[in-house]
Amino acid sequence: MPLNEKPRPGASKKSGVKGGAYVIASAGSRPPAARNCWTMQMIADKLVQLKYMEPITAETVRCCLKKGGSNLGCTSGGVCPK
Repeated sequence: MPLNEKPRPGASKKSGVKGGAYVIASAGSRPPAARNCWTMQMIADKLVQLKYMEPITAETVRCCLKKGGSNLGCTSGGVCPK
């Protein structure tokens, strides 16, 4: 980035390191009753319900899991792709 370039506008990150850790921990936990795996939306809803994070989207959960090295298609990861 050139020295004379001004900061660009945009939304700040919704999840930090601590938020990403909650996402990864939730994905690795036991899914709710009558479900065999978590979905991205279920993880997002659970984190908001527990007041760990402000409202987030399933896409934010997906990005956190991707950065954390989780394999979204792997059944042992605990997260369903959809």
